[in-house]
Amino acid sequence: MHPNSTGNERVLAELSLELLKEAIDSSVCGVTIADAREPDMPLIYINEAFSKITGYEVREVLGKNCRFLQGDLDEQPDLPILREAIRNRESCTVLLKNFKKNGELFWNELILSPILNADGELTHFVGIQNDVTERETMRIDLKRREQELRMTTAKLKKLLDEKNKLLSIVAHDLRRPLSNIIGIHQLMEEDQSSDEGPDYREITLDEARNAYDLVNNLLNKQSIESGKLTVNKKPTDLVQFSEKIAREMGRMAALKGIDLEVNASLEQREFSLDPIRVKQVLQNLVDNAIKFSERGTSIEIDLRSNEVGFCFNVRDQGQGISKDELDKIFKAFESGSSQSTEGETGFGIGLSIVQEIVELHGGQIDVESEIGKGTCFSVMLW
Repeated sequence: MHPNSTGNERVLAELSLELLKEAIDSSVCGVTIADAREPDMPLIYINEAFSKITGYEVREVLGKNCRFLQGDLDEQPDLPILREAIRNRESCTVLLKNFKKNGELFWNELILSPILNADGELTHFVGIQNDVTERETMRIDLKRREQELRMTTAKLKKLLDEKNKLLSIVAHDLRRPLSNIIGIHQLMEEDQSSDEGPDYREITLDEARNAYDLVNNLLNKQSIESGKLTVNKKPTDLVQFSEKIAREMGRMAALKGIDLEVNASLEQREFSLDPIRVKQVLQNLVDNAIKFSERGTSIEIDLRSNEVGFCFNVRDQGQGISKDELDKIFKAFESGSSQSTEGETGFGIGLSIVQEIVELHGGQIDVESEIGKGTCFSVMLW
């Protein structure tokens, strides 16, 4: 062997080490080396990039375990992965929340690799730190925006559902007065000699006005924007209200050959309510009673008022409602097993509208029913 071979090899080795050190020091990623043979695996080397990322100088770091960067954040999703890799002397890549010297939080993407000697013994761990705060901030912001988009989409869907419900209510409520107008005109054509012609015309005009009022009330700006019903309470003469109910509802029942009895016991003549909406409640309840009652039966409306409130019952002699269906009759678009007696149709939302109007008045609605004996709806307004 040439006498200079050993010297050349030593020079080359020193140059390689120097080159390696310069390469590590010039890296934009933080590089650390921890001694795995010492208790708590202290750091024995950090490069300049690590100091730039964390703000810590060499003298402040050497001899410490790298966990000091975690501060008090011991509960992190990737920490168990890191600890398991260290126990098993394996490589891993984890994402950790760390703190700089000035207390600033940053996201540290750590690549950890074990170093084994010729005998296969673990001697050191090399860690490569990459500050990915900007990436993670963008990811978190994107996730937040996606969540906001999902919430906005859900709100839009809910709003659309409410709008569709409102349109269904419009269709439902317009159907009744228009149906009555058609029925009254049929009666007028069948009995042209009757002296009730002026009365028919008055009822027809009232029904047309009802339809007009319902459209205005349902499609006002507030209802359209919220997708919900509104009430407009005002002092109402209950005597006049009851007389109008008796006249109009009586004609509705007569179209099917059903007798309607209206009993009024009004200790308090005036009460604050929305007359259009409360009339809507009564019309829906009477409509249902007529729909499920046979010809020749009767329907009773009891109206009562005192200093406490205004109450009314609508009682029929119809088919009745089974107990297992009573809890769903106020749900929109729910249909029970009962069938109308003469093929009358509906939208399945009448009673849901009734309940909503009653609750908007701060009132309560109850129902009692027995199969084959009829149904009674009780409404209490305070």
